[in-house]
Amino acid sequence: MGPDEREAVRIFRARLGCRGEQEDAELVRLGRGIAFAVDTLTEGTDVPPGSVPRDIAWKAVVSCTSDLAAKGVRPRYGLVSVTLPLDCTKNTVSGLAGGLAAAAKKFGFKFVGGDTGGGAELSISVFLAGPADRIVPRGGARSGDMIYVTGPFGYPSAGLQIIMGGASSKKGFAARAIRAQLRPEPRLEFGACAARLLTSCMDSSDGLSSTLHEMARQSGTRYTLYRLPAGAGIMGFASDNGLDGDSLVLDGGEEFELVFTAHPRNRKRIEKTARKLGVPMQEIGRVEQGRGVWLASGDGMRRIKDGGWRHLSGQSFLNPKRPCRRCPVQKLAPASRRQKSPPKRRPSQKQVPPMQAPPRQVHPRPGRPSQRPAPSRKPEQPSQKPRRRVHPRPRRQTKS
Repeated sequence: MGPDEREAVRIFRARLGCRGEQEDAELVRLGRGIAFAVDTLTEGTDVPPGSVPRDIAWKAVVSCTSDLAAKGVRPRYGLVSVTLPLDCTKNTVSGLAGGLAAAAKKFGFKFVGGDTGGGAELSISVFLAGPADRIVPRGGARSGDMIYVTGPFGYPSAGLQIIMGGASSKKGFAARAIRAQLRPEPRLEFGACAARLLTSCMDSSDGLSSTLHEMARQSGTRYTLYRLPAGAGIMGFASDNGLDGDSLVLDGGEEFELVFTAHPRNRKRIEKTARKLGVPMQEIGRVEQGRGVWLASGDGMRRIKDGGWRHLSGQSFLNPKRPCRRCPVQKLAPASRRQKSPPKRRPSQKQVPPMQAPPRQVHPRPGRPSQRPAPSRKPEQPSQKPRRRVHPRPRRQTKS
């Protein structure tokens, strides 16, 4: 039997370093403006099968930390709400608490409290807050700005193909791709250090195509790309497994990289910051007047569709009939790798055919016509018109 609520709360508070007794609210003192972010990770839509509790908790924190990184904010305090499945064990709770504690230490903030409950599946909501005088908006790009991204794209979706779709790859590539899916790293320090040089920024957790479309829409501009930031080996991996390499890069998501725009005069300063922090960065396009997201190729301009993740779409890892856009295994897997339905078994000659059940007698319900078949009718005989019976009127007596 797993731990009850009180024991689960005690485990989380002990591992996260929460001092004092549990309260209904937690008080912290911040003397400046405060930026808030919250993100929820749900087992059915965000967690690949086979993930360990420590990695699940780590990824929940990364999802929220990456949002603050895109705004140029370092988190200082956090709250966490955990919904535990009813068959949860003590080891699972300890693993989740360990993952939360490790992420908080890595990213330099402190969990001050939270909440636990029981439910049908695991769910973790992380709330983070940090001081900020300003945040970098999503829609601040202007015509003439350059479009940049941190890091390569495509590894998390390739890792998901390896984990769930059985895609083949070289050992070194597989290790990098699987780690990118299970243990992502947000660009927190880069976002905080470069924030004053950026005109707009957004994290790419829902997919590069969705991120670019949202930023272009909010800024009222057109994003024209002249290259895709594909990671080394991504296109070869896609070709070997019959997958669409552009879709892995544009629609896979879960990179937690930063997509940002800046004026050309700030390029050298941004590149210097990236080199100092060891963050890969590349220019992928330009902001222009117009609408939408376009890719310049040898065949001319091609419009990029918004093919990233959308919440509340009824898609999940656990429902293969509705493939998850964050998990494009069913969508991209080649026909040779799709699971085929087992062939129908032919009955052997020794098998005895099943006995025919007697016809079911249907008893009519009160107030309804009978369901029994109507009896056969005899051939109708020509009917004779019945004689009309005439009643004689009484005779009137005449006066003499």
